[in-house]
Amino acid sequence: MDYSNPILGTGDLELKKCVRQWNAHPHFEWCWAFDSHSRGSDRRYIRELEVESKYKEVLQWCWEMFGPSIDLEIWLDCRRHIDNSFSREQIKEGEVPQNLIPNKYWCYQAKRDMHPYRIYLKGQKELSMFYLKFNS
Repeated sequence: MDYSNPILGTGDLELKKCVRQWNAHPHFEWCWAFDSHSRGSDRRYIRELEVESKYKEVLQWCWEMFGPSIDLEIWLDCRRHIDNSFSREQIKEGEVPQNLIPNKYWCYQAKRDMHPYRIYLKGQKELSMFYLKFNS
């Protein structure tokens, strides 16, 4: 599969494989990072608006394709709550109430001081669907 930039085409969108050091690992395998680091200060605001607009477009598509999701930090809090409240057997047997389980296919991360906007995808299947939509 070609992992070149499928959306913005200028290096503003970068596919990254989630590594152990990331909070999203091992729950999510892939991360799309939307970055607006423009060289010229006069164009920076315009680039940020363009990148934010594209991020919102992709966020909306993920919401429609994979269902509603939440920010990564909240997602991780929900997972910790489940892991602390239920045994492995209960989790494996599906005894966790559905309203407690966060979306397992994707989540997002709003722009923060040290990170750009990010969208995390579970695995290869979700990544392939992403490419079908945005790489055509």
